[in-house]
Order: sequence, then C-alpha cells, then structure tokens
Amino acid sequence: MAEGKVLILFKFIGVGLLATLVHSGIFFLVINFFNIEPLTANVLAFSVAFVISYLGHRGVTFRHIKVQNERVSAIKFATSTVISFSLNFFWVYLIEYQFKLDANFSLIGIGLLTPIATFFLLKKWVFV
Repeated sequence: MAEGKVLILFKFIGVGLLATLVHSGIFFLVINFFNIEPLTANVLAFSVAFVISYLGHRGVTFRHIKVQNERVSAIKFATSTVISFSLNFFWVYLIEYQFKLDANFSLIGIGLLTPIATFFLLKKWVFV
C-alpha cells in the first residue's frame, strides 16, 4: 500500500514538474524576450501549464481512481486551478509590486509553494 502512495507521489511530481517547467519557461521567455507585463505573462504561462497538468494528473497520476462523478471532479479540478492560479498571481503581485523585486523571483512561489498546495487539493478533494 505504501509503495502505491509513493508511486502516486512520484507521478504527481513528474506531471507537476513538467507543468511547472513549461509554466516557468514560458513566463521567463515572455517577460524577458517579448517584454510582456509579468501578470499577463503569468496568465499565458498558467494557461498552457493547466492543460498539461489536467491531462497528466487525470491520465497518469490519478488514472487508477474511479471518481464518483466525472462532472463534479472536473468542476473541482477547475476550482483547484482557480485557487492555484490565484496563488501564482499572488506570488507575482507580492514579489514585483509589493517587494519591488525582479519578477523572476516569483518563480519560487510558482514553482515550489503552489505545487505543494495543489497536490493536497487534488489528492484530498478533486480525485477522490
């Protein structure tokens, strides 16, 4: 049983890492090479990462779970995405606009803290 939990965690990390790398890469490229405002860049990057995350977590990480109601699960996933997006928005706003630091420091929250919160949302609330 514990071995299965470890495998789920590794799958989550793999899918999350891929989505986070895509998000971070797009964010970095867009603000540094296309000079797009960081909050706008975050929307674009998050949107692409969302698709990767949903497909990966539904099809790989939590594939073994037969949810009671796919519609409810999809609504919960969308809600968890809004929460995750809000956290990412918060990191960008906090770092750039409140602390007046380089927007690239937002990637610490985007790449580390948001994924931790997202894991618990998906495991304990969305895919149950």
